[in-house]
Amino acid sequence: MPTNTRDKIEQMQNALKTGVQAVAAPQLFPKPGALAARMVEEADIEPNQEILEPSVRTGVICKAILATEPTAKVFAVEINSRLCALLSQTITPREDAAQGICRNVLEGDFLEQNGNLGKFDRILMNPPFENGVDIKHIQHAMKMLKPGGRLVAICANGPRQQATLKPLAENSGGWYEDLLAGTFASQGTNVNTALLLIEN
Repeated sequence: MPTNTRDKIEQMQNALKTGVQAVAAPQLFPKPGALAARMVEEADIEPNQEILEPSVRTGVICKAILATEPTAKVFAVEINSRLCALLSQTITPREDAAQGICRNVLEGDFLEQNGNLGKFDRILMNPPFENGVDIKHIQHAMKMLKPGGRLVAICANGPRQQATLKPLAENSGGWYEDLLAGTFASQGTNVNTALLLIEN
């Protein structure tokens, strides 16, 4: 068996052991664990804060949040019904939060949520990148930040994102950082990406 095939099988087996099954979904590029952990670190989450993850996908960021701050109240939105079903199957009580993914998952299009979600202390997100929709997702999420809140996001690192999101982050007192080429290569894409922080 070729090495790359064996590696892929091993990755799927490991995912199943942690309660996440492989699902085919458009624009599904799960975050590498180290990057999700860095996002949580940059968010500087405090005990009992309310956190939003607008495109939860397989729950990598949610798991990193709860592993760092088990008292965080995480709310997630996911448009893919199969992923929502898998997430709900792996939910565990908050007392065992480090083993679970997210207690609250809303199935729906994040861009269609207008005022019903409320406001959040922190927002951590890896929106879809196709056709610059990551810009719309990040701008929409900014409306849901509480005063003093912080948004940490991955985005495509193209001319539109650099023209729109980079100044948005920097003018807020945050920053915009190019990620290394190949950051998502293990997830099957070589799209150039950036990490940004927006302060409210």
